[in-house]
Amino acid sequence: MPWLFHQNMRRFGGGAAARNQAYQTAFQNLVTAAGSAPSVAGFTEIVNNIAAQQVMSGITANQMGMGFYLNVAIGQTALANGPEYIGVAVQNAATITGIGRITIHADGLDVGLIHDPFTMQVANETQQQRTMRLQTWSNNLPGGTTPDTRGLAYVVIANGNSAAAVGFMHNMYTFEEARALTAGKLPGMARFMRQAMVTAVPNAASYLTVIGGDFNVAPIEVRGTARQGRIFAYDTPCLNPPPGAMAGGTTWFGNLYDYWYLDLQPTGGGGDPVPGTYPDTMDNDLMSDHCGITLQF
Repeated sequence: MPWLFHQNMRRFGGGAAARNQAYQTAFQNLVTAAGSAPSVAGFTEIVNNIAAQQVMSGITANQMGMGFYLNVAIGQTALANGPEYIGVAVQNAATITGIGRITIHADGLDVGLIHDPFTMQVANETQQQRTMRLQTWSNNLPGGTTPDTRGLAYVVIANGNSAAAVGFMHNMYTFEEARALTAGKLPGMARFMRQAMVTAVPNAASYLTVIGGDFNVAPIEVRGTARQGRIFAYDTPCLNPPPGAMAGGTTWFGNLYDYWYLDLQPTGGGGDPVPGTYPDTMDNDLMSDHCGITLQF
């Protein structure tokens, strides 16, 4: 059955061999246990584009069995130390029909969204030219993005007669108020993603919008309104945290910060998507202080 995956990588740069090997083993074990590669996987808190791109494209291909990987700049780290990236990987069976990001323009307590979709088709462009243009786009933030903010990266995929927009976010700010304000913009982000999906796949029989990530705030069951669009939380705590970790959440200290939002209202029945956790990456030392999360369809 199709499934999704997210992992907070805890300032992953790709330059530490022991850490790279630990992630290789953990992600290979994840896919082996699942019996298939995830349809889409997201990796947040990546801070070195070149080295991390090489390492993660290798891990997602060789250990996870996925075909496409891209780091997308979604904000700038504190003190202007450079962009922060979200890595997105897509399984071979899915057709990628759209790629984009949504960044933040903040003016005090006024938080605005900048939708920056990648132009998928340019007339008379070769595949090599398109690849180079995608790399340039992914590494450069759109104008108006406020320093020390983090946004969202997404892909639109089509599989048969269905389409999905799957995005990932790292809602990391020093002040809780800023985290809450940005999380409040998630329905607007979902709306941008859905618009991009319908434009890219205009005649699909079904559409689904998903946002997963490390939100650094507790989930709210329903975000948004009927007028602007609602998204619904799908979350679960790590049931088997490693020794030393606190129970009840998805982080080492027991915070429920990693989960999913969908524009699909849960029914409470057996057909709902099922959230899950993957504790093997939460060692609080070598890999991450967050467990991985899954969403099974």
